[in-house]
Amino acid sequence: MYVINVGIANNNHLFIKKNNKTNINFEALAVKKAAESKLPAFNQYLKEKTSILKFLKEKTMTPVEVFKFLCHLTSNPETKEQTAKEFSSNPRKSENIKDFLVDKLGGAKKGLERFWTWYHDENDGYRQAYGQYYESNIWTKSKNLLDLVKQSPNIAPWALRGKASLLDVEVTLGELPKEFGDLKNFRDLIKYLKKWNSDLHKSLKEEIAIIKTKYIGDSMAASENVNNLIRSKTAPFVLNMKDKTFEIKPIMQSFSAKLIFMVDSISKDGSKPRESFVLKFAPHDIKRGDKERIKKFSENQAIRPDMPYLDAIVDFYLKENKSPNAPDIKFFDYKTQAVIYGKTIGEEPTIPEKYTDNLYTFINYNKVSDLKKLGVELNDVHPGNFKVDEKGNYVLIDSGHVKYSNTFRPPIIGKHIILGNLCGRELCK
Repeated sequence: MYVINVGIANNNHLFIKKNNKTNINFEALAVKKAAESKLPAFNQYLKEKTSILKFLKEKTMTPVEVFKFLCHLTSNPETKEQTAKEFSSNPRKSENIKDFLVDKLGGAKKGLERFWTWYHDENDGYRQAYGQYYESNIWTKSKNLLDLVKQSPNIAPWALRGKASLLDVEVTLGELPKEFGDLKNFRDLIKYLKKWNSDLHKSLKEEIAIIKTKYIGDSMAASENVNNLIRSKTAPFVLNMKDKTFEIKPIMQSFSAKLIFMVDSISKDGSKPRESFVLKFAPHDIKRGDKERIKKFSENQAIRPDMPYLDAIVDFYLKENKSPNAPDIKFFDYKTQAVIYGKTIGEEPTIPEKYTDNLYTFINYNKVSDLKKLGVELNDVHPGNFKVDEKGNYVLIDSGHVKYSNTFRPPIIGKHIILGNLCGRELCK
């Protein structure tokens, strides 16, 4: 087996070296030597006190000098956090900055090698610099959970819970609409609807079993027919809870990992117009037992594809970064795994055929380009996941299977998870 590493040759150019006899990491050695080398340009940068990108645009440096300069930036205690702050300050510019640096480092092939060599170095590269910056300036200083989500929408549920514990606050995002009362009233509503759902499934147990037997081996057809059965047995109903009255319409969707309801808040005297919301929450019940096991089970469920937790943190990330594609998300409650959205008024879009030939090309459509700029990619993309609002914006109404990556906001060990969920339909072909 060959280990492919990157080093610096005597002529001061990076090279690829195959080595199957030693554990020497030539990539790390390259970065270490570059970071320790004398570089007048770096001292000049320190004196000028300008932005890194402006300095690189105005100064003439060879690709190797640029590599050394970057290594100095992320190894020097005085500049490493400032470098991470500048490069990560605007998520929409991340790919442009990367392309600029790759070009300065030598272009598509050699420049990319140099970029990733610098970026991934454990001691002197960008990732470790960003990790230090994130811990000391984002995670530690954030006094609001939304500040964390605005920076990165891939926070691990246990990490978000831990931060809320430090702040001594409930693990919630956004503000609970006044129509739902206080947090206890809202949780009572979710508890009631979960029991309603459980009782419904128990009453249809035999019919559901017959359907699953009929479509054995075809889980998608079975799921669709089960949902059709459930849909046929449900109708809108009025629910009175304390001083609140709701008209609730169950929405059954095939292949969904969450329960969805249309909820209209109704004033008892009819003096106020209805307020309409979309309510989504996880359907699974967790049986009582070992508390630590229950907690871990719940949090592992939360990061499955298409679950309310992932929807909520991605949707709040889009909203807090003022994306025109952001849904009207109102509130998320960690304890019940329930999320509230405002009802989006609009039509289902008609997408040009060239953008709908598979599940992935839709991200190149200019109407949803801001999602990609922010590092969000939807792996289950079709017109049914969007509404066109009165301003012509394609508003996301179901983020579902989602992937997030941003070059200059990499995941931090212990704080983040990797969002890279695939949509099962492609895997079933």
